[in-house]
Amino acid sequence: MRFRTARLVLVALLMLPGAALADCPPVGGMGDVDAVGAPVKKAKDTVTFKLTTRAGNQTVKVPGASCVQHYTNAKGRSDAEVQTMYRVRLQFQGAQFIYLDAHELTAIILRGAAQTWIGIRSDHGKTDITIVEKAP
Repeated sequence: MRFRTARLVLVALLMLPGAALADCPPVGGMGDVDAVGAPVKKAKDTVTFKLTTRAGNQTVKVPGASCVQHYTNAKGRSDAEVQTMYRVRLQFQGAQFIYLDAHELTAIILRGAAQTWIGIRSDHGKTDITIVEKAP
C-alpha cells in the first residue's frame, strides 16, 4: 500500500503544469487521461462550488472567468486514485481544500488578492475540472 501511494504521489508531481499541457490552468489533465473536446472558457461566468463549514456542507456562487474541461480515464484509474493525484498536485501548489469527499473536491489557491477556485469531480472513469479566477 505504501508503494502504491508513493507511486501516485510521484506521478502527480511529474504531471504538474509545465510537465504537461494544462487545458485549464493551473490544473489540466494527468497525462494518461483523454480530454473530451476543447476546454470551455468564459470571460464572465458564475459557478457554484461546494464547501464545508461548521454548519455543514453548503454551496457558494463564485463570479469570474471560468474554464471547464472534461476527461475520460484512459488507463482505468479508480476515482480514488484520480482524486488522490489531483489532491497531491493541488497541495504542492499551496491550495486550501474547502470540500472533500470520495468523488469531489473544492480548493482555493490564494495569490495576494487573486483567488483561483478549483472544482474536480471524478465518477465512473470521467473527470470534470472547473476553474474560476474570481472577479475582484
